[in-house]
Amino acid sequence: MENLWFGFTQWVSTIPWLWIVLVFAVLAMLHPIIENPAGILMLTFLATAWESPFLAALYLWGWNVVGLQLMYGILHHLHPVGRSWIHKHLPSAEGFFLWMKQQPSWKHVLVIALPLVYTYPLRIAWTLWHPTRWRYTVQSAIIYALFHLANIALYVGFLEVIENRLPLWAFALILSVIAVLIYVVKPKIISNRLIDESLT
Repeated sequence: MENLWFGFTQWVSTIPWLWIVLVFAVLAMLHPIIENPAGILMLTFLATAWESPFLAALYLWGWNVVGLQLMYGILHHLHPVGRSWIHKHLPSAEGFFLWMKQQPSWKHVLVIALPLVYTYPLRIAWTLWHPTRWRYTVQSAIIYALFHLANIALYVGFLEVIENRLPLWAFALILSVIAVLIYVVKPKIISNRLIDESLT
């Protein structure tokens, strides 16, 4: 594993800087729209090339926000057509939309921000649910900031895995459990309404 990682880092160092900048700008814009390529893979590549996971995360986050704007525009432009298709072919999805609207916004923010957890349907529904672009932009920017902070932690953990210290599967399991707990647990100390207002 260590030899493979060494070969990867040597290969990344030979790629022209301009190509890395342009390609990952496009990939980072596509991530909110199609949820690929995986954020941790992009961060690992850029952090290896630039020798700074924080610089890599900041660069990806900036282009993610651009991609989120494109996603909002596309989904809200196609909203009437998509809604009628969902109503016709996926009638059970209406229950999901209703459940989502009944949940406090901060829960969606935390769950969507978790890496290694499949939240794409939730992200699509959450985007359609936002009537104003400003509210969506602020909340989605917070989501991706948290997402990249978590990916930095995973990146550091990945380096530990290479040295056979930490199992990577443990991250996915822990984060999946956290996602479930966020929706199940109802905190009494912190007001849901207060947190919702702070995210608007």
